[in-house]
Amino acid sequence: MSKFFNKIDNFLFNASQMLHRPASSYCRLETAEGAHTLIADDASMVSIIELHGLLKMAGQQELFELIERVVTALNPRMARPGHVMHVTMEYDPNQAAHEVHQALLPSRVTARKFGLDAEGMMDDWEQSVARYCANEKVFIALWTRPFILTAAELKDAKRQLAKTIAESTYGTGMQQVGKVLTPIRDSHHGWVSAVSGAFQNAGMKIRLLDNHESLWWIRHSVDPEFTGRKWRVRLPGDPPTLHLPEPAEPESVMSMFYPDLKRQLWPRPAMDLNHRHVLVGDRIHAPLLMSMPPQTPEVFQELFRELRNKGIPWRASFMLDPDGLKSMTWKSVFASVLAITSSVNRKFCAAMDELRDRTMHDECVVRFRASFDTWVAAPGDIHDPGALNHALSELSHRCSKMAAAVQSWGSCDVQEAVGDPLLGFSSTLPAMMAKHPAPSAAAPLTDITRMLPITRPASPWLEGSVLLRSPDGKIWPYAQGSSKQAAWITLGFAPMGAGKSVWLNTCNQGFLLSPGLTHLPWLSIIDIGPSSQGLISLMKALLPPHLRHLAIYKRLRMERDYAINPFDTPLGCRKPLPAHRDFLVNLLSLFATPLDASAPQDGVPGIAREAVDACYDELAPERSPKPYTVGVDPEVDEALGCLTDIEIDEATSWWEVVDALYGAGMTRQASLAQRYAVP
Repeated sequence: MSKFFNKIDNFLFNASQMLHRPASSYCRLETAEGAHTLIADDASMVSIIELHGLLKMAGQQELFELIERVVTALNPRMARPGHVMHVTMEYDPNQAAHEVHQALLPSRVTARKFGLDAEGMMDDWEQSVARYCANEKVFIALWTRPFILTAAELKDAKRQLAKTIAESTYGTGMQQVGKVLTPIRDSHHGWVSAVSGAFQNAGMKIRLLDNHESLWWIRHSVDPEFTGRKWRVRLPGDPPTLHLPEPAEPESVMSMFYPDLKRQLWPRPAMDLNHRHVLVGDRIHAPLLMSMPPQTPEVFQELFRELRNKGIPWRASFMLDPDGLKSMTWKSVFASVLAITSSVNRKFCAAMDELRDRTMHDECVVRFRASFDTWVAAPGDIHDPGALNHALSELSHRCSKMAAAVQSWGSCDVQEAVGDPLLGFSSTLPAMMAKHPAPSAAAPLTDITRMLPITRPASPWLEGSVLLRSPDGKIWPYAQGSSKQAAWITLGFAPMGAGKSVWLNTCNQGFLLSPGLTHLPWLSIIDIGPSSQGLISLMKALLPPHLRHLAIYKRLRMERDYAINPFDTPLGCRKPLPAHRDFLVNLLSLFATPLDASAPQDGVPGIAREAVDACYDELAPERSPKPYTVGVDPEVDEALGCLTDIEIDEATSWWEVVDALYGAGMTRQASLAQRYAVP
């Protein structure tokens, strides 16, 4: 009886999946293989690439050349069936504050290590940057479908796959770990390498996500409020759980180890509100499908500018299938037969002839589909009619804004995903499924590639202590002195009042708060004006009282109180370092140069070098060091009064005082004492 009812349960479960009753049924992902490959329920393989954008500034002509380079690399792969490219971009101004906080979190940790009271300053910085920015994410899902194989190869592969599955034990709610078509593995890896190389050669920054990262971002796209930063999907090879199910349920053992991805990626059910809007988690979504492609293809930046001006969150999805002409075969046949009845049919036939002509010239024609989505926060009580109507009214307003922006993009048109809005929403999720509900269009790969969101600016650094932004609001971290740079030279020019001093102080503050530092770094600023006084005063105020001497601002004057002894050495050094020694020789040689001469006389640098060495040798601790004198520096005298392991008398030298203070951990007082020990 247990087996009988179990079979009935499996039948009902599969029927509900086929009829798309649960929201998770739109997820076609089954399991994972290797480090970067996900497996779908039809044995398709998919990998996800995170595209950050261009690493250099490019004009329109140079931009088209970079896109042409990408098209040239993709053309051979997209000219034959089996490979699918799905590009999604999410733009959310409401998530900017969270992303900025995460980007500046390492700098907060550094500030705490220094003892800086910088929480208020960091909060203000975050709010200021987030006000002008938005969270942007672009993902490219690369699919390899089973029909990339020939009919005979596919038949053999399916027979072997069925045998493998039959020999394994699977139950409801678990991953089918062995559902892998090994003959398409090499083709898929080659497809991923080709696309990655194409974008990298075009000067774009990309990152191939591993399976755990990919599935985290998919779930975050589905339900971000229900996805923590440390949430981790359970895949084959991960450690098992700490507990096992009841012995009476043997088929659920594997589901405890590897539960199906549908359940993991869709943590909460969805609700169709009015056949146009769908509730997923804490958001209500309004998906749109592109019903008519652009008459004049334009670059994605034009659409991005229009959508950004609307001030709404949105997500765009573009799917590219190979062999676009094949998808239009029957339409072409009927249009040819009925050409005499309508000018629209004649225009369609002319367009098909042009596409065939471009195909004859080795230009790839792909099948193109697109969809869009915007959302609002769901009310606290979804069953409150007033709150729900207010949320739906705001969502309809945003949907109208998004439709107007998309329609202005090359004169295209969109329609609501009426009847099954959950399907429209799922089509905008990265790697959720290899199919798309939007109407198909055939277009040259060159035109479609220009319409993809692949040319946004990108920073070479994933994180940095200085947080910048692009003119259109993309977060742009900047890490000074990182290993990505061979040298660190920054040149800035601008007219008076344009912000040069603010920029330099920002860079210096970022340097002081660089992630990974354990103590305040040495920073020396030589400034003609008082521009750096603000930063130094800020750091002095943020430091705890016993460390405020580490930040000092002095405006030098030609007075005795501002005199500097060039013979001072670093703490503990009895003699100058080689570079310091050369400086002293050059300084003395300059003093010995006549006013009417451009260089000292022969032999003067040698005499100066011997003099420098002699003075340090003479005042060395083992020769004739300077004797310590009480009252010269009250701070040193007070520190010595706290020591018991040194006896002060007439024979005590400044070098002995330096060593005693340093041995007691009083480095500041030791450095003050050393000023009187050197020549």
